[in-house]
Amino acid sequence: MKIPGFMLLAALLLGAHAATACELLDPDAAKELLGSEIMDVTDDAERSCMFVSMTTSAILTVQRDPAEFYDRLPISTPHTVEDVGEKGRSHASSSGGASIQFVAGGYSITMAVQKPQSADTRDYAPLLLEAARSIANRLD
Repeated sequence: MKIPGFMLLAALLLGAHAATACELLDPDAAKELLGSEIMDVTDDAERSCMFVSMTTSAILTVQRDPAEFYDRLPISTPHTVEDVGEKGRSHASSSGGASIQFVAGGYSITMAVQKPQSADTRDYAPLLLEAARSIANRLD
């Protein structure tokens, strides 16, 4: 099958494009992770993205920085995660929030869910880990 020239050019250009934070985890994936309709309240789509659950008010953030930021800005009380990107760590808080930080494709990616309502019983740690693995696989 022959690929039209403009499609091949588009694929090459997209392959060379550095993914923005909002491209790492798009609104559909954020909606699935948060388990509800979302509101996108992003300030800077290139480096950070923020989504808010319309049901529980849980806040999901995605931050994309250069890889060296992994050691400069670590998440609090981390536990090593072996199977995400080049290196990774995660944290689950007693309030039910969670965060994960990993290095892949030359970037340090930090994702976190803050859970303001106690009625939100969703366990975000495994959901963040699954999303992080998917992102790391795409970036590597």
